[in-house]
Amino acid sequence: MEIAEFYMEDKADVWHQGFRSTRGNKVDWVEYSGELCKRFGALGQIDPMEEFNKLQLFSTVLAYQEKFEELLQEVMIRAPHLSKTYYIFGFLSGLPEELRSMVKTHNSETLSKAFELARLQESAFEAYHKKYKSHQKTNSVASVTQTLAHYH
Repeated sequence: MEIAEFYMEDKADVWHQGFRSTRGNKVDWVEYSGELCKRFGALGQIDPMEEFNKLQLFSTVLAYQEKFEELLQEVMIRAPHLSKTYYIFGFLSGLPEELRSMVKTHNSETLSKAFELARLQESAFEAYHKKYKSHQKTNSVASVTQTLAHYH
């Protein structure tokens, strides 16, 4: 908190002095930063813990991973006691079921491994769907061509 105190000015400094006078030196960083955010954060601002726990993949695994990592830093500051397993399960819970089940089968022991497996699985799904659609389109064209040839 001493480093934060060094940068406090105006209203923030007044708030900080009042906070310290009522709580003394018995305050940990998690409590302090939470109170600071409550006092000076924007109204209606989404709590990073809540956003972290509700995060879902809506576009690509890479975009999801980047947002996850951004929120992860906030969560780690506010709740440093959470285990790496919590974060791995948090990442997995935001994946669609078809990705989540495939990544879970590998029992990732690190977030970086879970990230890598999810991206690889996404790539495999994309390749499969691309090939399947291409195969379907070829079969449709061949079917239409055969039908037309039959009537001529």
